[in-house]
Amino acid sequence: MAFTPLPAPSDILPKGSSRHPRFRAVTGSLAHSRNSGKDKSRGTRVAGPHRQALDDPSHENMDPEREVHDDLATLLAFSGRFDEYSDEEVELSDEEIEELEQLNFQNILETALSDRELVDYERLKAVLGHRSLLEHLSAARRNEIAKVLIANMEHLYPIADEIRRSFQTFSGGPKKIQRQIALALLKSIQSYRGKWPPDYHMVWILNVFASANDWGGATEILAIFKNHPSDVVRRFAALALHATGSRADAMALRTEYAHSSPLTRLAILLASRKLGHDERQHWRQTLQLTRILERKL
Repeated sequence: MAFTPLPAPSDILPKGSSRHPRFRAVTGSLAHSRNSGKDKSRGTRVAGPHRQALDDPSHENMDPEREVHDDLATLLAFSGRFDEYSDEEVELSDEEIEELEQLNFQNILETALSDRELVDYERLKAVLGHRSLLEHLSAARRNEIAKVLIANMEHLYPIADEIRRSFQTFSGGPKKIQRQIALALLKSIQSYRGKWPPDYHMVWILNVFASANDWGGATEILAIFKNHPSDVVRRFAALALHATGSRADAMALRTEYAHSSPLTRLAILLASRKLGHDERQHWRQTLQLTRILERKL
């Protein structure tokens, strides 16, 4: 069964937070990159400036900022051919995949994050916004991207949706890498000195764990469900436990049903599928469910 649709960030984002000085985006260089390297025809492969640079004998002496600029132009040429919100599969030739693999993603990300007071979120979105493109990269290449993101999670709250989509590409990949990412993501949604991260960040990260059953983290997610004051966060924690939890987690959620909001109750009913069949049926009968959606879950 499909999970409850994610709320738009604008629905849970504190008013004015997108205008905080810390979250301003630097768009000038990226806009220039769009104009210089992007072919708007969807079916035509674009040989970006990075490919030209690789053929240049002086490539080894290229200015670092110029390299970032050229790599961005090439990446935007690829991503401009596809709708980032579409489910269509991105088809690339072997040559295009090789060119994508050669881009210095780590350098792009690190330069975008170099000024902590003026993080370049547009550059970050250019790298992370197309999950289908990232899936063409090797696991080792995507791991390089993940390491930069993990080391800077507290600066990435405004683009939590893009972070979610990029990390979901690791599901089903090398277990060691996925486990390291899972631990880092769980750490990013823990309370620190009594203060929780922003709700919208927690919602997007919990959705990573709700997307597949191989992410683990049930113990930490159940603690979030029990202790977090936000009903929205609790709901997504229950949805995540539907994917990663066990029978014991479902039993713990069951005891919270009577005290939860209607939407969170739906998430708990979904997570209760971890219970035994007869056990679940008996519990549902005691609830005397009357709403159509409740009875279908």
